[in-house]
Amino acid sequence: MNNLFNICSRLVEAYDLVHDDEYDAEAVQTTIEMIEMELEEKADNFANMIKTVNGEVNVIDLEIKRLQELKHRKVNFIDSLRGYLKYAMIYADKMKFKTTLHSFSIRNTAPSVSVYDISKFQPDSEWWKPRKYDEGELNKTAIKDAINAGEVIPGAELKRGESLVIGGIKQ
Repeated sequence: MNNLFNICSRLVEAYDLVHDDEYDAEAVQTTIEMIEMELEEKADNFANMIKTVNGEVNVIDLEIKRLQELKHRKVNFIDSLRGYLKYAMIYADKMKFKTTLHSFSIRNTAPSVSVYDISKFQPDSEWWKPRKYDEGELNKTAIKDAINAGEVIPGAELKRGESLVIGGIKQ
């Protein structure tokens, strides 16, 4: 069986022969019909292949979704284990230690802006990113800088947290 380009090339050549008196018109028409049937068969094969590959893509999409859900569960499990270990270390007042395999410590995190009352921020306030008015669009860097400079910003404060650091594990 010929490839699609060869079929189309032969069909164009046959169309050119329609007006050529040198060839029998009926034979040319029969040739054109045969080549068109070959083209239609090739098109059907292409359509079947497209359906098959499209089905594979759908299966891949489902597998991606399944793997993303699995990853999400695993990340949550890691967070839970880390939280439990951090809580136990704080409860036991053992903030830093080493074992033969790992080192463990609880460190203070950098201060971050905590918004406890978003209604205190007026829409025309300097604290908003341009044309966006939800908490995710507050310019928290500017708010943090202002609080660090001694300014009181109603509705926001700086908070420090604690994080567990485990040496010997990629985090």
